Amino acid sequence: RHAGLTWNEENNYASGLDNPNTRGLTEQGKLVIKKMQELGMIIDLAHANAITFNDVIALANGPIIISHGNTKALCNHRRNYTDEQLLQIKETNGVIGICGIEVFLSEDPAKQNVAHLAAHIDHAVKVMGIDHVGLGFDFCYYLYPGVTSNNVEGLRSIADVGNIFIELKKLGFSNQDIEKIKHLNFERVIQTILK
Repeated sequence: RHAGLTWNEENNYASGLDNPNTRGLTEQGKLVIKKMQELGMIIDLAHANAITFNDVIALANGPIIISHGNTKALCNHRRNYTDEQLLQIKETNGVIGICGIEVFLSEDPAKQNVAHLAAHIDHAVKVMGIDHVGLGFDFCYYLYPGVTSNNVEGLRSIADVGNIFIELKKLGFSNQDIEKIKHLNFERVIQTILK
């Protein structure tokens, strides 16, 4: 009930970030989006290139998500999103899940930490509003033999997630705001789509 049409690659349906400029949704991809909506599936634009992103936004109705990604304003990584794209997600009543991958946080190793992850959340909230930002860690260190860390200072493993909420408190987020970021915003999308 939750899918994206592509990872970074190009396939029969859409193009990911490995093809940034020449192709978005194919005709088959458009049919897939329509079918996903008929079936009540969550559409995820993580890894989509800008053309695919715009094609899906133009075609789909209802909430669309970015399950894991950060803000280009704070880190100009290809997996991060412009303020304009964040506003497009907001207009669908969707949510972005801010990600815990160090290279999505900053090119500067000194900012690859939980405080800077909170800064990405803060920026996204300033652009989109509190109802459209959540968490999308993309923890996958445990998939690799001998790897025990996510390489983000203060968020090295899932056990450190509470540190995010400490940082958000420092930035002035209320308990209600934090609950929305923790789970309520994504729950709203799930309840809207998975009827």
